[in-house]
Amino acid sequence: MTRARSDSDDYEAQLRPLWLRAQAGDEAAYRAALQRMAVRLRAYLRENLRLAGPEFASLGATTPSRITTPSARP
Repeated sequence: MTRARSDSDDYEAQLRPLWLRAQAGDEAAYRAALQRMAVRLRAYLRENLRLAGPEFASLGATTPSRITTPSARP
């Protein structure tokens, strides 16, 4: 197994119980799951937007916060 796959497996293994509790209505688990996803999304955006150029840099600062606001919950 490659390192990237192992990291992904660990991430999913840590997120799964939180997400299952969130689906059952646990608000604290929902917020914790969103926080973990936001950290990962920020890192992804930071790297990819860095490669895309400076004109896209501001997107990396605003997108994750918009995704994790309480109003974003379905």
